[in-house]
Amino acid sequence: MFGGLDVNYRSVHSGDNRFSGIGTDGAYSSRIGLRGTEELGGGLKANFHLEGAVAPDAGLGTSSGGLNFQRRSVLGVEGGFGSVVIGRDY
Repeated sequence: MFGGLDVNYRSVHSGDNRFSGIGTDGAYSSRIGLRGTEELGGGLKANFHLEGAVAPDAGLGTSSGGLNFQRRSVLGVEGGFGSVVIGRDY
């Protein structure tokens, strides 16, 4: 399991306009994910990588649909030949 959150507090004043509150995605896109590798034998390994967006001020996912792993979602196999993955890989 891995992830990262980019959360900050912003206070902006421009003339009579003022804003203060939580800011997100300032320098990093917040994310949560799972990844792993399993030895299959004979020099082969199976792997997976599932990664989805997190909105730190609203919860998992970027919509009411919840966490959907739309950042990266792949399954693969690797060995002496290199690696092959299928799925969404941005």
